[in-house]
Amino acid sequence: QTLYWIPQIFFGEMLSLVYYSHTSSLLFFFEDLLLITLFSFLFRYINSLLQTLYWIPQIHAFCQSILYREELTITDELGFLFRTMDLASGTPCEPRNFLTTLQKMPTAQNIGIFEEDVTETSYPKLIEKVQAYLLDRIHKECTTLNPVNKNTKWPQAKEIKKKTNNSIIDDVFGSTMKTVNNCMHCKNATQISTRHLSYNLSFPSTPSSFATVLRNSLSTASNTHAWCENCGSFQMSHQRKEVTTLPNILVLNCPSSQMSEDFWESVSDDASALWADGNRNNMIDNADSRPHWIPFTIQLSHDSKTEKMQVKEFSSNKSVTSTSEGTVYVLTSVISCVTDWASVPNRHLVSQIRVKPSGHPMTKDDKSQDPGWYLFNDYQVLPISQFEAVHVDHKWKVPCILYYTQLNSTSLKPIPPITNPVGDFSLFHERPLSKPSTDLSFKPLTIDEIPKPGTLVAIDTEYVRTSEEVLRNQGQRRVVIRPMQFSLARVSVLRSWDNFEPFIDDYISIDESTIQDYLTQYSGVHSGDLDPTRSKHYVTTLKQACLKLRYLADQGTIFVGHGLQSDFTIINMFVPKEQIIDTVDLYYIEGNRRISLKFLAITLLNVNIQAETHDSIEDAKTALLLYYRYLELKDPVEEFEDLLRLIYEVGQAIEWKVELYTGHVKELIDEKLKQF
Repeated sequence: QTLYWIPQIFFGEMLSLVYYSHTSSLLFFFEDLLLITLFSFLFRYINSLLQTLYWIPQIHAFCQSILYREELTITDELGFLFRTMDLASGTPCEPRNFLTTLQKMPTAQNIGIFEEDVTETSYPKLIEKVQAYLLDRIHKECTTLNPVNKNTKWPQAKEIKKKTNNSIIDDVFGSTMKTVNNCMHCKNATQISTRHLSYNLSFPSTPSSFATVLRNSLSTASNTHAWCENCGSFQMSHQRKEVTTLPNILVLNCPSSQMSEDFWESVSDDASALWADGNRNNMIDNADSRPHWIPFTIQLSHDSKTEKMQVKEFSSNKSVTSTSEGTVYVLTSVISCVTDWASVPNRHLVSQIRVKPSGHPMTKDDKSQDPGWYLFNDYQVLPISQFEAVHVDHKWKVPCILYYTQLNSTSLKPIPPITNPVGDFSLFHERPLSKPSTDLSFKPLTIDEIPKPGTLVAIDTEYVRTSEEVLRNQGQRRVVIRPMQFSLARVSVLRSWDNFEPFIDDYISIDESTIQDYLTQYSGVHSGDLDPTRSKHYVTTLKQACLKLRYLADQGTIFVGHGLQSDFTIINMFVPKEQIIDTVDLYYIEGNRRISLKFLAITLLNVNIQAETHDSIEDAKTALLLYYRYLELKDPVEEFEDLLRLIYEVGQAIEWKVELYTGHVKELIDEKLKQF
């Protein structure tokens, strides 16, 4: 392939497993902004769309304020993801549960967005399909499902609105297009009106301005075969399509085709001279004055004489205001396809978003400060110039979807404050999918036992493997395209009172045909345990299990466990650091290996756990006991550090094998413990 220079910030670098394992927190601070990054090895191209939806205030707030009882709902999963992004404080977020839910939806499977052989060349078409599916799905959920939280202040979610087909999606993106068919045989004219959530730009064969392309895309005329009721047959008809009402956010798709590729080549911004020396600063200097095809501001108006939509474009938005002459839109997001032949894969999608000065979608605009443009390139987030946001170069960067937000819209209702829809019903009003034995492995909480802020609970999880690691050769090295995938199989939560009695012991329903390895030696999970029709355990859905944990976290509960970073990664849930007590960190000397729960239990508690297999109830209880043991041993600090060093010396001497922890080495630690 012909190589050409592109800015490094747009590189499609392969994600490192360091990021995947969450062993380090990545914080992105720009002018006191803390922006959230998304990363995913699975269907990575969807990240650009998720970031764009996150930054639309109405969608951001609605999804977090609504909760449906049904298992597979896009609205709920987006709400969970957006809340995680709100709380993450700069830690990269993985949309694992969202993508898992999306994969389970039969209607999503039918549109070809999850095929394993999808190539990066199809990303522009795929992202349009995914966007159309998500918006349509949220609209249908809003108009057909009733939320669990009946006291919601969102009128679009209330049952009384179902008859009007009103939804938050229609409020934000909906517009009306009129189609008029004139039969060329009998001269009969028919007219229908349809609602649209987005429009496709129709690219001509010759270079044209953005205003011309948009005008011809919103107002079309053609001769076509259409059904004529008057003739009772298909006849040649003259068909006109006109947009009659405008949306609050105008979504413009840029369909990928040979014609569009030729068009992008004809209108590419001439920046070769600016970037010839590879110096990105040349681009940033006086960026606003650079010529560019995509305008920052447009004005739409309906010409009553021609019955066509008129379009004006402006290179800047600083001097444009809404007038009676038309509706003004400001560019707020661009999803682009970047071609980088030095990376694997060669193409990837990025989003360029106009971010509020506060750095959060829900804060009120500070009119004294201008929003800035930021590039969201998976786990990389960087400030960019306006020109870089709209730059088009057919060789390496072309737009896929453009988002224009109406300036000073009067039709959008005020956004109610985000209200947490997850209540204690998640703990008390659930029916298992299976028919568990009468002797349950847990005792549900009573109303009097609902955790308060600071209440300690112990937690442990087990998981199964659902896919193998995928590698690809890249020159002299093999690159991890996708690591092993794991799914939550069991979660146990114990009281820190009442003899550490478990109050949650959920087995998670999974299509067992997707399980490649039950990891029974480490998980204790066997074939049939996760099948509601065969299991003797308490089997529930992933959503219900996560709702319980979400409620506990929202209550300010403190989770005690061993290796909780891994547990919450598998659960795909963010818990603030101040609500986590991890014994793997309490008994750790920097620069050394992490000590296993089994080894700490035998040395500090004189208990031999995990004799045959792992059990999440046993492991959670052991972690809680180790925490209480830590409280006994931590003072004086010097003595505790000596004890910890001795444990490391003993562990290294016997190669961390519990069966060798006898005789002299055991006496060494027992003698040390007597000093406390």
